[in-house]
Amino acid sequence: MSALFSQLYRATISSSTALALNQIELRTSRLAMHQWLFGASFGLLSILLALVLPDAWVPVAGYNYLAVFPLMPLLSSLDRRRMAKE
Repeated sequence: MSALFSQLYRATISSSTALALNQIELRTSRLAMHQWLFGASFGLLSILLALVLPDAWVPVAGYNYLAVFPLMPLLSSLDRRRMAKE
């Protein structure tokens, strides 16, 4: 589902001229696209870990999602820093 939302934001960005998006809306759409893609990557990583790890370590694949919560605000923080430099 996260990958789907990311692709919807990507479609929005590619149609930004037709939608008459201003720079703030475009930047917000890019940030949202990256955040959803980031969430999708954790899902893929969990699947990969569940397939590769030995049976005793498979629960680590579930705990992988705990890293999403502290890392997601990091993307917003990095975007704010980039915005301050401009």
